[in-house]
Amino acid sequence: MGDRYTPNCVEGGEPFYQFLSDMREFRRRRGKGPFAPHPRFRFCTSYLKMRVGRAYAHTRFRDGYKSLIGLRADEPHRVAGLRNHTRFFPEEEAVAPLAESDITKADVLRFWSEQSFDLNLREWEGNCTKCFLKSEALLSDAFAEYPEDNEIWLRMEREFGTFGDKSYARIHAETPVRREIIRPAVRAGTEPECPEGFDRKRFRLIFLQERRRLRSQEETISCQCEAAG
Repeated sequence: MGDRYTPNCVEGGEPFYQFLSDMREFRRRRGKGPFAPHPRFRFCTSYLKMRVGRAYAHTRFRDGYKSLIGLRADEPHRVAGLRNHTRFFPEEEAVAPLAESDITKADVLRFWSEQSFDLNLREWEGNCTKCFLKSEALLSDAFAEYPEDNEIWLRMEREFGTFGDKSYARIHAETPVRREIIRPAVRAGTEPECPEGFDRKRFRLIFLQERRRLRSQEETISCQCEAAG
């Protein structure tokens, strides 16, 4: 039961890769180039998760249904965003039972601590190993610790463009420097020396990212899909 959870990566990245390929063809017919998801247009979430769920619900509950969202009481800004569901999808009543019951993160962690099993996931881990909503530091961890799907993400970036403002190819290439040189120095409270041939400005930026991360101990949440609308 103590083994660490490893995501089951579909070979080739399907259905995500197929979806982006179909969208590329759709845009090509209109004289446009390929297009990758980004923070302002999370169509990966919209089309691969939310629309699929709604399409299924419509086949089963034509008179309306409730959508249970796992938002907690200590996420009031996200709970408030649920009003968009009613405005855009009147047949779907979105409710957050955890928030309504005043359940917080501490309650969730306490619940899991009392169970006989655990997925052993850290806070930044989730159903999308290299989601572009993660910070560069967390994406670097994902490239190092989930290498089984690295090439899938790098391939999608090569074919469809960058996912927002993050370059997976650059983050992947920088991962050894970040983890083997910069991070140990940050933990030791020392200034690391920039390796020969590495861009000094970029090295300094990575150093500041890692130092800020260590000082704040903040972890990016694993999924912000509910905010995609």
